[in-house]
Amino acid sequence: MSAKKILFIHAGSFSMVNALLKNKLQDSFPEYQVHDIEMYDVLRKNKLILFLNIFYFIKEYGADFFLGRRKIEDAKRFYESTLYIFDFLKNYLKKNIDTNQYVFSFQTQSIYDFGLNELPHFIYTDHTNLCNFFYPTLSLAPSRLVKSDMYHARETKLYQNTRKIFVMGNHTKQSLVHQYNIDESKVIEVGCGGNLPVPTKVNTDKYRNKNILFVGDRWELKGGWVLVEAFKIARKHYPEATLNIVGSKPPVADVEGCYAVEQVPLDVLKGYYEQASIFCMPSIVETFGIVYVEAMYYRLPIVTSNIGSNSFTIQNGVSGITTDGSVYQISKALISLLSDEKKCQAYGEAGYELACKKYTWDVILDQMSSEIGSEIDAIQTVGAKLQ
Repeated sequence: MSAKKILFIHAGSFSMVNALLKNKLQDSFPEYQVHDIEMYDVLRKNKLILFLNIFYFIKEYGADFFLGRRKIEDAKRFYESTLYIFDFLKNYLKKNIDTNQYVFSFQTQSIYDFGLNELPHFIYTDHTNLCNFFYPTLSLAPSRLVKSDMYHARETKLYQNTRKIFVMGNHTKQSLVHQYNIDESKVIEVGCGGNLPVPTKVNTDKYRNKNILFVGDRWELKGGWVLVEAFKIARKHYPEATLNIVGSKPPVADVEGCYAVEQVPLDVLKGYYEQASIFCMPSIVETFGIVYVEAMYYRLPIVTSNIGSNSFTIQNGVSGITTDGSVYQISKALISLLSDEKKCQAYGEAGYELACKKYTWDVILDQMSSEIGSEIDAIQTVGAKLQ
């Protein structure tokens, strides 16, 4: 009996991408049933494994935390990334999946290896472990976020055994090609869509609001404090300017004109984009900022740092301003936009056009499904010739 399923394997929400991708995969391959497995659910049901992992976590990362090379707030990230967990999840799939039922497997992110030797395997990811070395602020990035050498060996094997690797941003592609020595033909940059629908129009009066918007939940790594200091400088020139922080709630009550709320539902988030004049998130570490895409949907000029994929996603001087991420450069960019409503609108329109061309889920899934379909056809043709 021929295979009739696609195996979709993921861990966590992936910034809400996974729930959307399940439906999009089904639309792209209507002839197959999509079977999705949430691997963190598997972990939660195996409490003994999580308990035993304490020993392996201490063995693999304990010295780094004890000596202060890693920060305690990052402990959860590393606890879930031990070789013990990595291998447990891989072996779980080997024991519980009948590969004869599936035509291919597809995983999001590359934190774990969900590939099965008998199945053509595909990845869609926004990062690699070694991407962290691309970020200039070493005290906040590689020393904290790069995993062990043993982990790196497992990760490299995953990439080597994958048919195609779809990446959100160009810096991830460069990492795979130059840091992992993966054949460039296997790595395809496809971008990412937003979690909000693309609005058909916006109220251009919003550019007069002088309202700056930040959306992000990792306040420190998203450059939150840099933005606050830059905003204070910009507000000296434009006292009516305001800053809305969504997704984080840092202690900014004493900063005049600054308002912060924690995570909000998507329909509420939409309202923040609709009222904003400028979007600013000067990240220190950035895999691929989905919020930048959403800002482009809502025709917002973007101010950010030139790290990660930002310099490829945001066209400097066209759809926004990319900077070195310093308080001085960010404040200078904000002032230039606060002073010029027409520039805000022009940048916003340019970003919107780019987003509609490259960063919608329909465009991205069309590209991925075409590449996957070609790979599967080639495999089946070879198989037919061998019979």
